[in-house]
Amino acid sequence: MAERSEALERWRQRLREAANAPERDADMLALSEELALWLFEASVREATPQEKARGARLAAMVDDRQSRAFTFEVTDQAFRSSDADRVADQVRALIGRHGVPGSLGSAERLMLHAFEHASGVTPGLSTALFRRYLRRETAEVVAPAEEPALTERLRALSDAGVQVNLNRLGESVLGRRHARERFDLYRKDLERPDVHCVSIKLSALDPHLDVLALDRSVEALSALLRPLFVTARAHPFVAPDGRSTPKRVYFDMESYDDLALVVGALQATLSDATLRDCHAGIALQAYLPESFALQRELTQWSAARVAEGAAPLRIRIVKGANLAMERVLAARSGHAQPTYRTKAAVDASFLRMVRFATEPPHAAAVHVGVATHNVFDVAYAAVLRAARGAEHAVGFEMLYGMNESLARAVQRLTGDLLIYLPVVSTRELDAAIAYLVRRFDENTGEQHYLRRSFAMVPDDAAWTQERERFAQSVALSERTDDLPPTFRTQDRRALPPPRSPAAAFANEPDTDWTVARHRAWIGEALARWHDLAPARVPVVVAGEAIERSEAGERPGVDPSRPGFDSYRTVLADWAHIDRALDVATQGRRAWEARGVEARAEVLSKVAQGLRERRADLIGCMVRDGARVVREADAEVSEAIDFAEYYPRSFAAMLDALAGGPGEGLVPRARGVVAVLPPWNFPLAIPAGGTLAALMAGNAVVLKPAPETTWVAWELAKVLWDAGVPPEALSFVPCAEEPTGARLLRDERLDAVVLTGASTTARWLRALRPELPVFAETGGKNAMIVTAMADRDLAIDAVMRSAFSHAGQKCSAASQLVCEAEVYDDRGFMDRLRDAAASLPTGSAWDLSTRVPPLIRPPDGPLERALTSLETGERWLLEPRRDADNPCLVTPAIRADVAPGSASHRVELFGPVLSVLRARDLDDALRIANGTDYGLTAGLCSLDLREHARFEEAMEAGNLYINRSTVGAIVRRQPFGGRKASSFGPGAKAGGPNYVAQLVRWSEGETAAGGAKHAEPGRVQPLGALAASVRTSLNALLGWLGDLDARSSLSKSAASYAWWWERYFMREHDPSMVLGERNVFRYRPREVVHAWAGVDSAALDIARVIIAAKTCRVRLELAHAPRAPLRFPALASVESVSAGELHVALAERRVKTLLVLGRETPALRAEAASGGVWYDATPPHPDGRVELLRYLREQSVCAELHRYGHLPDTAAEPPEGL
Repeated sequence: MAERSEALERWRQRLREAANAPERDADMLALSEELALWLFEASVREATPQEKARGARLAAMVDDRQSRAFTFEVTDQAFRSSDADRVADQVRALIGRHGVPGSLGSAERLMLHAFEHASGVTPGLSTALFRRYLRRETAEVVAPAEEPALTERLRALSDAGVQVNLNRLGESVLGRRHARERFDLYRKDLERPDVHCVSIKLSALDPHLDVLALDRSVEALSALLRPLFVTARAHPFVAPDGRSTPKRVYFDMESYDDLALVVGALQATLSDATLRDCHAGIALQAYLPESFALQRELTQWSAARVAEGAAPLRIRIVKGANLAMERVLAARSGHAQPTYRTKAAVDASFLRMVRFATEPPHAAAVHVGVATHNVFDVAYAAVLRAARGAEHAVGFEMLYGMNESLARAVQRLTGDLLIYLPVVSTRELDAAIAYLVRRFDENTGEQHYLRRSFAMVPDDAAWTQERERFAQSVALSERTDDLPPTFRTQDRRALPPPRSPAAAFANEPDTDWTVARHRAWIGEALARWHDLAPARVPVVVAGEAIERSEAGERPGVDPSRPGFDSYRTVLADWAHIDRALDVATQGRRAWEARGVEARAEVLSKVAQGLRERRADLIGCMVRDGARVVREADAEVSEAIDFAEYYPRSFAAMLDALAGGPGEGLVPRARGVVAVLPPWNFPLAIPAGGTLAALMAGNAVVLKPAPETTWVAWELAKVLWDAGVPPEALSFVPCAEEPTGARLLRDERLDAVVLTGASTTARWLRALRPELPVFAETGGKNAMIVTAMADRDLAIDAVMRSAFSHAGQKCSAASQLVCEAEVYDDRGFMDRLRDAAASLPTGSAWDLSTRVPPLIRPPDGPLERALTSLETGERWLLEPRRDADNPCLVTPAIRADVAPGSASHRVELFGPVLSVLRARDLDDALRIANGTDYGLTAGLCSLDLREHARFEEAMEAGNLYINRSTVGAIVRRQPFGGRKASSFGPGAKAGGPNYVAQLVRWSEGETAAGGAKHAEPGRVQPLGALAASVRTSLNALLGWLGDLDARSSLSKSAASYAWWWERYFMREHDPSMVLGERNVFRYRPREVVHAWAGVDSAALDIARVIIAAKTCRVRLELAHAPRAPLRFPALASVESVSAGELHVALAERRVKTLLVLGRETPALRAEAASGGVWYDATPPHPDGRVELLRYLREQSVCAELHRYGHLPDTAAEPPEGL
């Protein structure tokens, strides 16, 4: 002991001597390396047996992938459910998946083996013991919030001579009531005499902070923070000997997006002269290049305050704790990763900030806490502060429970150590997972110092490498002249160069609102559009703007400003429609003749035009459609994506046909297509439908939604300016009756692209049965929450899904189906209600609004849903109507909703959420599937088995797991539904087949825009066909008498098999977004119906049979009495009579009807009345085209990460710092 004390005193003396020696970089480096070695040896020598055992476990775990996965998942999942049976089942499943970790000690391994066998018999006892074990393990890094345990822990730390920074963990703050509770906790913590400082998370004070509304957010935060500083000043820390010191309020840094908010709130609050003597701190993350500039700015600001008598600011210099999450967020948004890319750059940034802080003029203005567990960093800071006489201004900070023996050594050497102490109540332990995830990544990150320190010894390879890294970082830290100010360089005022049509597709990033110039940019646009004089929207035919019409005009309104006459729309009369159809009929041929590449170039120019006019398009959507800025901005990005993606996806389809049996297939435009978009996505949806039709070579008659005609007009102008011929695009706002109906009945119209209500789609089909209608219709979408959900994440996902755009998205989740345990969880329901009640509701012009006005005052089913309850229901949250704006309604939540009720079945299109109780996941799936719709559905659960069950059983076109059901992105999550949510062949918008459905495939050598390719064919050897297909093929070859027909069938069968096995039966994720699984897949239809008439070609019949067999689809083949269908060898083909087909049509059991041979008008009309897709095109020889008729598209989007942490099966752990 005496020898250790002597060594400690020698080092103190050497540090004192450094203050009198010339500051030479080489000497400082050498001294730092010596001190690092002493600190490391001291920490190893003084580690307790328990600390050594924990270090050994971690050392074993870092190289054991299965152990890492099990440890993380069991910690994340074991506290989710209160049901012992459910928890026991989950832990057993994790043991079965990963095995018992070999990195655990023998006692822990024995415990897990015992749990695996005993928990099925005694789940209550087994689960209680297992949870107690996990609590004991987590207590090593997270302290209990209960008394007297917390007071005892604080006293122990004080007795050890360290100061404490108290950090409250807990459930995510999603509502204002919960925020008030957290505020009260912070205030009580500041009143404690045994706490030196308290860390504040600003998101816990206000759950709706938004950098886009920076000024308002900062103002709101300052009002909340002032009383906390007053409390801190009134209650100083009191040491056991009676001495008191001022208490500090520390501002924690969260995500990069909050950087400006945190700094702004700090400066705004402390600018109050009455708080001049208050002590504040802020964390700055060295992995952000902005942090060094902010350190300099804050130092200058603090120096001015100190000169006026204020207390110095304290900056906590950390390397950064959210790297993994920042990587995921950047990948999802398409924005540049905000952090330095290499560990060397981060380490250099950290040391650069320490060097700056220790310079005497800076140390007088700002005190710093050097927050690190890296002995080299600690040593360097200790040497610097001694050499520069800055001991009073430079302290050290460490995390509770992390490398405690090093913390003791640092405390003895420097006498200045602040411990960051996270605390959480036992009932909220699952809410500490985010913190534990960051600590887990720090301990196991590939390049993290802590990971290597567990097994490191002086002068071994690991030590040598760490020493060399340190020397490199010191050298790099001296460079300050060429540092990047930021990696976020997006600039909306400077247009990016056009993207070459030959370049690979990449999604257009939304605007990065963390960039200050963008907030100014959008502010200017909003001011301009808010004050713009009322406009006049004309009819446009053949490039001529028509401003007078016998049909009159229609007023356009701004839903945020009742009574304001926003614009007037000229309504097309029949003469205008008649001319538009004539012009389109004549002009479409020239447009199609331009060819695929030329049309693609025009669409590329459309994309560039949308980029140029982004600000004005956003302003127009705010005014015309009450879209909040963030969502309007995302619509512009989506429209750009359509313009860039559709040419590429169509070209890929043509390339796919090269060299195979479908090489002779060429796409021919359908002709004149009417595009009928909705008002809820006033830009993106009309852009998608119009651009797809144009890319296919069609002429378009755009009939905009009456509520948002102005936005559609702005879109049309972009298209014309980009080079879309006036003859290929007419703009015809008109009344539904009689003009609109007459347009749709006109035989010059060849197809309709509709996004709207299912009733509208059925009306269109009945209006003109032979007219192809490609319709995306509504949804009654469900979010399912099971007992294994992260319930905070679930509430956040529900808020986004149910109430964004006031619930007026067809993808919105209007029903919440909770497993019984969740439904009966009063805390969950209280937080759900609080979150919804706290959503900022107001004008779309207000940047802080989350729930904007409805497009029109509620009426019909929506008004009833907002004003009355069905039998047995109750209001969990009753809505309020704004007294001044009839369009403005706050969110509503109906509880105790019964399956089968109107609340469960009827689409409402408003801010109404119905909550239903389910026994278990299977019951929840039954309830969610119990509507006519099948558009989107969500699941919140951490159980991978429940994910698989949901993906298999949920009848919806877009499935989402552990995220919201809204916000589909082109290619990443192609969008479209099934059942009553889709009419037509079912190709998804933004998917690989959407343009292809808007052409007719015909056989021929070439066509306009299509050239014959000469690549190897894509066929499967006949001997490799599935047994059932091979049996049917052999029988059909015997049935076909014509040799050419037999040869053609063989080639088709080979092509069908190739495409099935190489493409259709596989899952596709072309986007490969970090942290997400975005799967696009094809699912066999339950049954396909076909009709064979007396003139049906035998080859066509045979192709349909083989295609259905290939796709594992049941085929019901109906036939006329004299149709040529005598093939007894094909007993597996279900042959039905014409009468049976009529019954199936009447009962609406038919979804797709393939008609072989001459069309039957009566049959077509019958199919149209039931919303059936009636397809009379001959079977295609190529599987890439033909098999689409037997399959349904589905998108599955699942979050793979947990707070940025990726499962080891998905990717390597993120690089540590």
